[in-house]
Amino acid sequence: MHIKIPNFLSAKECKLIEKTLLEKEQEILALPLSTEYYTGTTARYSKYNFLNYIPEINMVEKFFNLPIMQDEDECWIQCWGNVLHKSEEIPMHNHGEPENIFYSCNIFISGSDDCFTYYDDIGHVRNKVGELHLVDCHLFHGVKENINDQPRLSIACDIHFSDPKDFNNYEQRIVHAKRN
Repeated sequence: MHIKIPNFLSAKECKLIEKTLLEKEQEILALPLSTEYYTGTTARYSKYNFLNYIPEINMVEKFFNLPIMQDEDECWIQCWGNVLHKSEEIPMHNHGEPENIFYSCNIFISGSDDCFTYYDDIGHVRNKVGELHLVDCHLFHGVKENINDQPRLSIACDIHFSDPKDFNNYEQRIVHAKRN
């Protein structure tokens, strides 16, 4: 499964996220590493939830408004920011174990016009500001090394349909969301 939704976030919302992510970058980098597989803010994905930094944008409502979410009344969301400076990348990975079923998504926020994300199912996709890619948690994806001076910014989320209560650092990393 791979769903692309252009303009999921408006240019104004992306500018707010860009500003917030850059302002919070050092605070995020001060958190302990979640893994050594990634670098920068991505390596702290399980230590905070970026949704808590952007209450002005009702991401929960936006997710529940997606057609694929029409039958869901609650979910558990993990969200983090990715700031890729020059020479940084996000290696190929997926988010789920075989027994897991949830959605993973990413939204490109800002960066050079020559930024791409690679997905195993469709190949290289040129990043467009505000565009959401929602995929099955088992789909491998990644971002090649940023060769530009301008940082490449995105946010990523995992949307669970059963409570991942056994996750380490649960209180900081998970937002429980209910349909209004």
